[in-house]
Amino acid sequence: MERAYARALLQLIQNGMAHADAVRTVAKVLESKGRSALMPKVARAFNRLIQRESGKITNTLFVAKEHHASRAHKESGEHDARVVVDPTLIGGWRLVKSDSLVDVSWKKHLLSIYNRIAA
Repeated sequence: MERAYARALLQLIQNGMAHADAVRTVAKVLESKGRSALMPKVARAFNRLIQRESGKITNTLFVAKEHHASRAHKESGEHDARVVVDPTLIGGWRLVKSDSLVDVSWKKHLLSIYNRIAA
């Protein structure tokens, strides 16, 4: 849903509306529909949309520790991906490519086990 509002915001700006006016317009629409809590998500979706439009999005490989990067590159097949150390990961890796996510992290599997037990 937030992507649709982000696309609408981009369309307003591309059609010549001032940035501040376009943001106010989208905020008023969200408020009138009782969805003003979506505004931060719309902002993040808009940022991703702008980055994608400008071609600045690169593949990002998240690893638990720096020395895990070589194995993650090998397993993911993405040798040109930017490596980011994510301290919330226990092990494994996560690859973010524009709109897709490949999650082979231990954290994902442990949370999955926990959710099956707790449910």
